[in-house]
Amino acid sequence: MIQRNDLVRWGISEEELFRQAEQNREIFFTSECIPMERMLTSLITPEMGDEGREPRELCRPFGTALEELPLYVITNRQRSQGASAVLSPGLLLRLTVERGWADCFLLPSSIHEMIALPGTMADTERLRWMVQDVNECAVRPEDLLSYSVYRYSRLHNAICVEGGDEWYPLEG
Repeated sequence: MIQRNDLVRWGISEEELFRQAEQNREIFFTSECIPMERMLTSLITPEMGDEGREPRELCRPFGTALEELPLYVITNRQRSQGASAVLSPGLLLRLTVERGWADCFLLPSSIHEMIALPGTMADTERLRWMVQDVNECAVRPEDLLSYSVYRYSRLHNAICVEGGDEWYPLEG
């Protein structure tokens, strides 16, 4: 996880960090925005489930069909160190336009991916708790990205830390 003292030590601003992350993303990774259902069902093998049950059936949390949950995994094709894919020009704009969302929350799952959900779907305190819980229970320390919840605004085509007032504009 990059912290402010890292920026000072490196002698760069947040804006320069974002610029360099964007350049590296374009060079090394092609971004993807994958429905959570498709991501999870692609990870389930026949050995993991009951015989005769579809992987989709094994992914029904609390009786809710996964395909009904508007969750999207943002990563890269390599699915490694793909959280910076949220900076891909036009990716969040396309997602929010296609889904009809005015904005969305972005949850840092790890350095490998972010999860997008509609800005109207949940309260921010619950989302913060979820991020903290996942970070402490399921993310290796070297893969931890952030404890913050982020918000994307389609109107501004920009990202900010939820509850903050500093917006970072995106390209495209």
